[in-house]
Amino acid sequence: MNASANKEIILRLYAEAVDQARHEQVITEQIVHPDAVMHNALHSDLRGPEVLRSTWRSLHASFSDLRFELDDIIADGDVVAVRGTTTGRHTGVFRGKPATGRPIAQRAHMFYRFEDGRIREVWPLVDHAGLAGQLEDPDDAQLQSVLDLATGFWRARALISGVELGLFTLLGKEPADLATVRATLGLDATGTADFLDALVALGVLQRGDDGRYRNSPAAHRHLDENSDAYVGGFLKFMGYSLYPAWSRLTGLLRTGARQEGQDSFSDWYRDLDQVRGFMEAMDSVCAPVTAALGEAFDWSAVSTVADLGGARGNLVARLVRRHPHLTGECFDLPAVQPLFDEHMSALGTADRVTFRGGDFRTDALPEADVLIFGHILHDWDEETRALLVRRAFDAVRPGGALLIYDELLDDDRRGPARSLLMSLNMKLVRTGGSEYTAEQCRTWLLDAGFSDVSVRSLTATERLVVARRP
Repeated sequence: MNASANKEIILRLYAEAVDQARHEQVITEQIVHPDAVMHNALHSDLRGPEVLRSTWRSLHASFSDLRFELDDIIADGDVVAVRGTTTGRHTGVFRGKPATGRPIAQRAHMFYRFEDGRIREVWPLVDHAGLAGQLEDPDDAQLQSVLDLATGFWRARALISGVELGLFTLLGKEPADLATVRATLGLDATGTADFLDALVALGVLQRGDDGRYRNSPAAHRHLDENSDAYVGGFLKFMGYSLYPAWSRLTGLLRTGARQEGQDSFSDWYRDLDQVRGFMEAMDSVCAPVTAALGEAFDWSAVSTVADLGGARGNLVARLVRRHPHLTGECFDLPAVQPLFDEHMSALGTADRVTFRGGDFRTDALPEADVLIFGHILHDWDEETRALLVRRAFDAVRPGGALLIYDELLDDDRRGPARSLLMSLNMKLVRTGGSEYTAEQCRTWLLDAGFSDVSVRSLTATERLVVARRP
């Protein structure tokens, strides 16, 4: 049978099976091969005429006044391609959705392969998502969005517990079944299966046909403690510090008082093992910032750079490795120096990056061509921020620059949502801490004497402020 005859069969199929609802009578073995299959569809397990009958039977049961509005039909050899729109009204239950009475329009591209003059294979490309959106009840969608927000902590807690238990590190060695996970991690039978399968549903784990669990690519890279990009230390910090703090957000809103943590960095630095784990995690979390800063600023005319509040020196060390002509200095509290020394030794930058201990609110700051405040100003109240900027102006060499990066708020404070939540996070753990707008930062800089202030995106979450000293 030629292409023209194949085309006529498809035109008859849509005219009678769809528009006239004669699918039971028309769709027979005279036009559909007994071994016909439909690929990538709900009825892909069926064969023969029932493949198409079941499709149109379910549609006619759910929608009245069905019509197929043909846009194009092309026949070439044994293949017929169709493009068009099915229209109708939702008057019956469809995939569990009660009738809404709404009109619908579903776009479709269909490809039919013929064999011996009958349809042998069907490949449907149908806009299921678009149809689902037309049937969505606005009230249901609003409720679901509220519930998704309200239960967000379920997801966070499951992920953090997985890190605390060492689950992702265990699966980083080799996939394991439920019994092995339970036995190795010492878990009770009550909730472990649901816990693991929930992580599968969230996309953090994968479960094979053999029943064994394995890490997703993201978990393999960031949640296995043997990975260079491991951020589990930060998640553990979230679990024992930030997670409890957020449970007391109402207390912050009622009293304005910090709910967790310590305002004194000196006190927090007393437990260097705890601080080391936190800094390792923060260095991994901030890796995109570190990489972006090495490219976002023109370092060619810079000789010296100092990171104020630079922790164990990771940022400045990465900068001098990326730009070999630079020498760097890390300024932080004296208690941090042992961590700085071991990190510089590990990175091989001990001869190019030095450490100076002190309090940047009171002690002399290092002089340099470029000074950096990275994730620093959000720790302090506005008066202290203005003070730090003034002190940085005095330390930057003429013609040099001050770089500031944080999760800045939009000037109209309408977003970004993550930055506004980060601002609340800072208030929960630091008295006076918060995020701030670019315009606020610009004011501190200009008042201190800086000029030529610019703001640009640095990463998906951080923005970079550059200010020049005349």
